[in-house]
Amino acid sequence: METTEQSSRAQVIIKYGVIFGLLSVASQLVFYIMGYGIQRNWATYLVTFIVFAGSLFLGIKALREDVLGGHMSYGQGVGAGVLMSIIAGIISSIYFLVLTSFIDTGLIQKMIDQIAEEMMKKNVNEEAIEQNLYYTRKFMTPVWMFVFGTVFYIFWGLIATLILSIFLQKEDPDKLYQNLDK
Repeated sequence: METTEQSSRAQVIIKYGVIFGLLSVASQLVFYIMGYGIQRNWATYLVTFIVFAGSLFLGIKALREDVLGGHMSYGQGVGAGVLMSIIAGIISSIYFLVLTSFIDTGLIQKMIDQIAEEMMKKNVNEEAIEQNLYYTRKFMTPVWMFVFGTVFYIFWGLIATLILSIFLQKEDPDKLYQNLDK
């Protein structure tokens, strides 16, 4: 029975991680088509937050209800959410890698130009801008963006699941009473 529960748990985590990743890609694609590829506003951040938190909430809740019999510890929720975030981060980063390597090969340069423009608006001196852009170019390659994108999903997925698991945890009362008997 233990392996059946483990395989069911893995199936739910993978399923919701993939759903989370595909919803993230879909929202990024819509933003790109609408011209928000490098410029974001409050609406794009709100949609991203809803996709992020909503996907994790639904995935952790499905794990609790469908696999764990309606009970889940705080740690199980956090662990599942982080694993879903890893899967979603890899999917989203693969999309960005394809976008910047094959579809819009000038997107990273546009991002670098936007950084330079924002620094000029803040009256940063020319030497500081050049030094900053030198290091920015080193780390704004498609491969580094893949790594940073995945790490971004893991970090924010951890933060989100630390919060979500507080509300989604539901201890098994039978286990609580078993511990009291000892």
